[in-house]
Order: sequence, then structure tokens, then C-alpha cells
Amino acid sequence: MGSNQTDTPSPQQLLDTINAIYEVALTPDHYEAFAEQWDAYIAQVDPIADDGVDLHEHFEKALTILDRLHTVFLDEPDAQLLVDSEIGPAALIEASGDIIACNIGWRNGIAQTSSTLWDICSELDDRERLRSVVMSLHDIAEPRTGFIQLTLCEGSTTGVAIRRLFSPHGEAPSRYLVRMTRTLWSDDIGRLIAAEFKLTDAELALLRRMTIGDRFSDVADETNRSVETLKTQARSIYRKMLASSREDAVRIALQFHLVFVGRSPKTSAPNVGAGQGMVTLPDGSRLGWTQKGAADGTAILFLHGMAVGHGFTKRFTDELANHNLKAICIDRPGYGRSDPYRDWRKSVEHWSSMVPALLDALDLKKVTVVTHTTGVLYGCVAAANFPDRINGVCALAGGVPISDLSMLADYPTQVRIMSRTAHMSPTALRFFLGSSTVFYRSEKGRRRIIERAYGHSLSDTKAIATTEIRQLLIEGLDMIAHNGFDGFVGDGLRIFGDWSEFVDRMRVPLHYVIGEEDTVCPLIWAQSFAQKYKHTQVTPIAGAGQLLHHTQPELVAEIIADFVESTTHKQLES
Repeated sequence: MGSNQTDTPSPQQLLDTINAIYEVALTPDHYEAFAEQWDAYIAQVDPIADDGVDLHEHFEKALTILDRLHTVFLDEPDAQLLVDSEIGPAALIEASGDIIACNIGWRNGIAQTSSTLWDICSELDDRERLRSVVMSLHDIAEPRTGFIQLTLCEGSTTGVAIRRLFSPHGEAPSRYLVRMTRTLWSDDIGRLIAAEFKLTDAELALLRRMTIGDRFSDVADETNRSVETLKTQARSIYRKMLASSREDAVRIALQFHLVFVGRSPKTSAPNVGAGQGMVTLPDGSRLGWTQKGAADGTAILFLHGMAVGHGFTKRFTDELANHNLKAICIDRPGYGRSDPYRDWRKSVEHWSSMVPALLDALDLKKVTVVTHTTGVLYGCVAAANFPDRINGVCALAGGVPISDLSMLADYPTQVRIMSRTAHMSPTALRFFLGSSTVFYRSEKGRRRIIERAYGHSLSDTKAIATTEIRQLLIEGLDMIAHNGFDGFVGDGLRIFGDWSEFVDRMRVPLHYVIGEEDTVCPLIWAQSFAQKYKHTQVTPIAGAGQLLHHTQPELVAEIIADFVESTTHKQLES
């Protein structure tokens, strides 16, 4: 396995990288600084070296923080579904404090009859503090989540997190997700806090007492220690937790308890629009599909890539119809409306098991597969394992198997980071994607990430400046986040490796269509790879990059139509 690594990271670089990981988890606006730090670090390590393993626990913690603090959307299809997905007591409120929806944990354990958030407090001071937290989470505030400790009307004390929900269009009224801990202290979370901040058993015990509201004098009476001794121990806790005071340390402890409470899995059926449908496979998993082109035309199965999705421009859709082609576009597992894989580490194996049932459900006895970017891997898997069901694979901007990691150095920055991160750790890749997606929600972040991904060729740069194509890219990126990145991470673990075994076993044509300006799937790589196989050919497209079907729809549709006709005729002759 080749590598261009020349040095190893210094201890300071490792610490700087760990700091950058937590910094972007707490403040996603710092994503670009994190990406620069991470790119420099990962270029110097072997993906399986100890340094990489040492970071895994930090990625796991930071990913949980990122998910709990920044990945709740305002545009959930149903307010009740949003709060029901929370394991602990939760409610959705308006800025006025009016409760829009609450889950059973809230109704049974917090406030059975309260109609506003303020009604849950027993003390006037607590009500005002609660109002102040909500008011602080305004449009231009950097923190999106506030934390507070309250005494409820029935006398119990609880930790509360209030999260102002993100609106992608900025048109909806302000709403807030309010979550509460079932208890102020969990021993499991306590052990996590102790490990994170290197607290001794005695320090952890004192932090617990502080968190549940006990005074130093109470603890002193029970433990036969002086108040001054306890205060000295408390200062050690503050120093280790980087807290400025007792209140700050308690706030951090409450944050850990609220952040590390999980969400229940979604079980609701996805919304289905016009020209769309759902397929339920024998194992119960669901796949979404969308039909485009000629309603009664020759069917092709379209498999999208990792980021662009299966959005087509009107011109490309019209060209497919002109060639009497009907594209059945699959939301691959872990994307869009489709269920995630049972195990995203085995995306290829699970996909292979789905293919026959999927084709049967779509009433496709035999079909030509058209793919974009990463979709080529899954097209080749289907063709290799089910040659009696697949006529051939036409790969638009398709990648090639990577047997030498030194090839990754030629990728654009964003893709290079993803590919190297995929070789290090699924958790690291999931965190990198999550932080970039949260950053992407802002207009600045959206513009920068699209530029990073598609700004490396003249034709693609012009394309992303158009309203239609920019919106298609936004919709494609939204498909990634819909299922928590399961599909994307599964793709990343396989596409940036050597999957030539599937091409070896193919007995049907593989046709690469590559833009001459494509820097992610370079033409020279495809041509070199195709020389190894009689059943593989390459068609270059001048003046095109990765978005070739968007920028040159007439030519690409014609190439697809010719490929469909030639492979169909070959199968009929055989």
C-alpha cells in the first residue's frame, strides 16, 4: 500500500487536533479551521496507527455533542414526532413559552396540566431565569442551546436544555426544543465526566453533590470534613473542568447529562410525493424511488453518488424523455427516504442481497444501470452478482478502485479529507460529515462547501452559479443528512478502496463517461483502469466536469440512450 507520508504528527499537533475536534462540535462555524487542521494531521498518519486510534474516543464524544446540540431541524414533518423521538421528557415551545407538543415523559413526569413552559417552575426567580435563557437564543446569537437548573412545581430539581431550532429558509416562527434529564445525576454519565476531566473519585463525588444542589455545609456535616477543605477540592474540580465557578462546573455537568441522552429511532413512514414510491423488501427494509423522463419509456435504474443525489435539471429530464427513457432513481439505503443499512460497515453486502427483490418489486426483469460518481460501485456489484438481471453499467463521472493510497493526494481538498478519514475510522468520517453539514446550513457554509466540492473545473464552477443546479446540489446534500450519514459513511468506507473484484467478475459492459475537467474522477484514471478489461470502455466529454449530466444534458442523454440500445440488443442476441 503506497503512501506519501513523510513525518508523524508531534504531540502538540495531536493536542491541537483534539482541541479542533471539540471546538467544531461546539461551534460549527469553526469548521474550515477544523478542516485545515485535520487535513494537515491526517496526511501525516497511517490510518491504522496508534495516533489514529487515540482519536477515536474523542470523535465519538464530539459526534454525540454535535448531534445533540446542532442536528435538530425545525422542518420536522410533525411536531409530535419530534418530541416523541426523545427518550427523556421533551416539549416543543414557541418564543412566548406556549407548549406546542410534548411527549409522554413530559406529561407524566414534568407537567401534566401546564400550557406554558413558565408554569413548570415553582419559584418566580426560576421563571425569569428560564425566560432569560429563551430570550438569549435569538437569531444572531452564536449559542443555539442554553442550559439551566430549575426547581419544578412538585419540588424536584432538574436540568434543562433549550435548543433554538434551525430554520433552513428563515421564514418559520421561532420554536425551541426543551429537554430535561430524568435525574440530575447518572453514575454512567458521571464516569464519563471523570474520564474526560481526569477527576478523582472524591472530586467526582463532590461534583455530584454540587450538581444535585447540596451546599458545602451539608456535605461537610455528612463527611466530617471542613467546608474549607471542600472548597479547596472544588477549586481543583473547576481547574480540571476549565470552569470559572461552581455554577459553571454544574452547568458543564448538566450539559453532559443532557447531551448524552439518546433519541428514539424513527419508525414513521416517509412522505411520498407525485412520481415517487416506496418498495418494502422481504426483510422489512424500505427503499424510496422517483421516476423521471418518459412515463412509458424504456426503464433504466439510476444509482446516485455520495453528494449530488438524483436531482436532474429540466433539460436533462426532457432529453431522457426525448430518447424514450424512463429513469427509476433509487434513494440508496441510508439516503433520503430509504431505510439505512442494518450495518453500514457492510453496505456492499447488504446492497447485493437487496438487488433481486428490488428489481422484482419494480417489475424489472432485466435492466441497464446508470450511475453517477460513487453509484458505479453499487452498479458493478449488481452486475457482477446478478448478470442475468443487469444488461450493463453506464458510469457518469464514475470513480475507479483505489489500490494505492498515494492516489488520494491528487484529490481536491474536501474529497481528499473524506477519503483519508474513511480509511482511518467510520466514526471520524461520520463526525467530519456531521460538522461540515451543520456548517453548511448557514448561507456562508453552504456556499463554501459547494465551492469546495465542485469549484475545481470551469464548467462546474459556472454550473453551481445557476439557481437550478445550485438547488439540486442542496437537495442532494440534504439526502445525505436525512438518515444520519449512514449511507455516506458506508460509501466512504468502500469507494475509496480497492473494489476491482466486482469489475473482474462482470460479464456485461461497463462504460465510463468522464468529463475532461473532472478532478475527482480524473479521465486518465478511468482510461488506465479500462485498459485492463475488454468489457470496459471510456468516453471523454470535453468541457465537462463532475456535473456533466447537468452541464451537457443533450450529449450525456444521447450516450446513455446508445448504451441502453446496444446492451439491450446484445442481450437479445445472446
